[in-house]
Amino acid sequence: MSLPFVDGPEDRTPTPLLERRTPRHQPLVLIGERHEWMARSLASVITPRGYDIFHAFTAEDIVLETRQRRPDVIVLGARLPGKDCEQICRDLRLIGDTGPVTPIVVLTSLQVSQSERLGFLEAGAWDCIRFPEQVPELLMKIQTFAQAKVTAEMGLREALLDAETGLYNFRGLLRRARDESAEAWRYSTPLACVTLAPEEESEKRILEHQELVSEFVRRTSEILRSETRSSDVLARLDRIRFGVLAPSTGGAGAAILAQRIVETLDTAFAAEPLLEGQLVTFQAGCYGVQDIRKEGLDAEKIVRRTHTALKRARAHGPSRRVEPYDQGRLVS
Repeated sequence: MSLPFVDGPEDRTPTPLLERRTPRHQPLVLIGERHEWMARSLASVITPRGYDIFHAFTAEDIVLETRQRRPDVIVLGARLPGKDCEQICRDLRLIGDTGPVTPIVVLTSLQVSQSERLGFLEAGAWDCIRFPEQVPELLMKIQTFAQAKVTAEMGLREALLDAETGLYNFRGLLRRARDESAEAWRYSTPLACVTLAPEEESEKRILEHQELVSEFVRRTSEILRSETRSSDVLARLDRIRFGVLAPSTGGAGAAILAQRIVETLDTAFAAEPLLEGQLVTFQAGCYGVQDIRKEGLDAEKIVRRTHTALKRARAHGPSRRVEPYDQGRLVS
């Protein structure tokens, strides 16, 4: 999978993941229920209200479909094969693109005790409703929760932090880059940026196994925290691509920083492979400027040049580990 770059001497910065999501005409509801007749019964009352529906019948399929299709509301039967409903709720909450913002409604045909209800809520469900006795309430809750999901996603688009890692997102990196470049402009201090990603074959292997993405992101973000200074700005730019903004660092320092991070990541993933027998290796593009005022650069251009350098590194193949961008031209 190629990164979302476009051709040109200096590529435009890519749109953040949430903003690239294709808008839906109708909210999408996942029904997780082991009995097909029950799933069809649920669909028959939900679909006429203007929702798209898809089904999953096992715990494994529920998690897989949620990762791939990112529903707006999840409706779960209280009794599912493979795992109990509480554990499924917990598993769903660990999915980066789902997390706490996707509503989960647990349905039961039997009266549940107060302790059972609290167990579902503690595991991450938003509500527990009896079906079919409470169909009108179910429909009202789905409508309200779907609207809440849309509002939450709008907030995430405007937010500066990545919910899964706690690092800045792409928008947050640009905001901090503007702040740091203003400081560098005022005091004539250096400023550098590094963009890094797995090389293309490693990237394809990770993205082919969706369950590995969260583990990859967790380990990479931890290593970045350990290999950078407290003054550096760390960001998750896309699903498996990261950036580092380094104040008081020039071009030579940017190359050294990029090389150190790439080597550390390579070593860590070689010692504990994501996929047995398959190595994950990294590449980076970097750029540093000694005097931002003299160069007449803005924050976005500094970040954009690292993306251009990374694209060039990938074009050369996996042996080109770090590609600096120097004085408005790529170092070949």
